[in-house]
Amino acid sequence: MKNPLISFLLVFVLLSISLPYNVYAQCLFPEGTSTTTYTDIAGCTWRVDFCWTCSITGASPSSIGIVHTYLDPPTQTGCIEPTRDELITYLINYFFNSVCTIPDCLENDPDCDHQVRVLTIRYPLCWQWHIFGKVVGGVWSFTKWKEPCEGGLSYCEIQTAVCRDPVTTIIHKCNTSTIQYYEYGTPCSTVVIAEPDDPAHIPSNLGNHTYEGCFKSLSCP
Repeated sequence: MKNPLISFLLVFVLLSISLPYNVYAQCLFPEGTSTTTYTDIAGCTWRVDFCWTCSITGASPSSIGIVHTYLDPPTQTGCIEPTRDELITYLINYFFNSVCTIPDCLENDPDCDHQVRVLTIRYPLCWQWHIFGKVVGGVWSFTKWKEPCEGGLSYCEIQTAVCRDPVTTIIHKCNTSTIQYYEYGTPCSTVVIAEPDDPAHIPSNLGNHTYEGCFKSLSCP
């Protein structure tokens, strides 16, 4: 039995919340189609924006480019940012069960030599903190999150071959497929910026505020 994808792709992001949403986020596949979906994690609703390409038949490439995920609406409280495992597993299974057709894994073909799809995932590596202030029960509170930096900067690309379990619908890595990692783009600072404290004063212009600069928040892999 093949292991679920979550056991070998630790590649997603602890991502963003914004109001207004980040207009700088870019599709990492210029030819891709943009899609939005929603998922409930730890009792909170997260919006996931991604772009994708999908060939219809055969062992042809499919791709997922991460654009954004963020709390929607940002006024939710008590939320815990999803782990990379939770988000990447959700997105890939959503993609291949709702957007792009993928061949089923076959019992007599454990290496999926004949039932395979090459999958490429790209996600941004450089992030910046944002702060959003709101009033809850008459008291000011602040939500902090990270968003991809303006201009895209560097990103990680992962390639492997996968198939779909026809019973559980879980996406699996093919036994003989290797996982390849590539890093592209302009590097950003490797000095990690810690989550900011609450502002000492209420901002005069309410809404989404950036905090300090971009830094490399994720690795590849």
